[in-house]
Amino acid sequence: MKQVQEVTLNNGMKIPQIGFGTWKIKGDDAYNSVKTALKLGYRYIDSAIVYQNEEEVGKAIKDSGIDRKDIVILTKVPPKFMSYEGAKQCVEDSLKKLQMDYIDVYLLHWPAKNAKPLESEVHSEARKEAWRGLEEKVKEGKLRSIGVSNYTIAHLEEMKDYAIIPPVTNQVEYHPWLVQQKLKDYCDDSNIIITAYSPFASGEIMKDERIKDLASKTNRTAGQALIAWSYQQGMIVIPKSSNPGRIQENLEAISSCEPLTNEQVQEITKMFSDKTKRICWDPTNVK
Repeated sequence: MKQVQEVTLNNGMKIPQIGFGTWKIKGDDAYNSVKTALKLGYRYIDSAIVYQNEEEVGKAIKDSGIDRKDIVILTKVPPKFMSYEGAKQCVEDSLKKLQMDYIDVYLLHWPAKNAKPLESEVHSEARKEAWRGLEEKVKEGKLRSIGVSNYTIAHLEEMKDYAIIPPVTNQVEYHPWLVQQKLKDYCDDSNIIITAYSPFASGEIMKDERIKDLASKTNRTAGQALIAWSYQQGMIVIPKSSNPGRIQENLEAISSCEPLTNEQVQEITKMFSDKTKRICWDPTNVK
């Protein structure tokens, strides 16, 4: 079994290139799924305040018996708390729920303040102030790294005017139906790693006979082919599942399967190039 490789963030911190996503997994399912993931070998757990599972994630990590320093935990500030004080309070609340002294990576989940029109001028100031709050928590030693989610190139460009600490990652929806190549190129050039969420497009792409056929020919499942597609382009990828068999299968996409060839990666990209489909939030019009 191959080791999952680590990526080095722009602050020197190393994290696994595949993580375990927990969106829509709550309660006992969250606890059991995270504990299963850790037992199978995942060492990077992705959560968020809006997922309402930080307590279960923290308990699973604590009960796993694995040294805390060997696990990367990521969570996020929700849109309603996009302010200087709001971001700081979110960090304190997350630390309490997770039962931790520090958090490895903390993101601003969305570039807009909650309940405001997307074109509102308030969002830019909210992003700036919330980032300042996270930077303060880094200085206090409560956060190791900070980043963003669902940011466009314009939002990242804006950060050059105020960010003292640059974002380590931009977590965005990324799959063959939504190849955000310009954004990825910008982030690569800026030393901001892309984290790909929803790599299966909520399972819809896996139903396509073309990806099933390529997967079969390369001795893997359609889901494993999609994980490899993101992974081999240098992105962090965070598949999610509450099914123990699928949790293992997703990790084995990297730990057990042979890599796709460059031609196969390109084939998957071309396979879906005639269609663009976004499954989750669209930040395009956020001012």
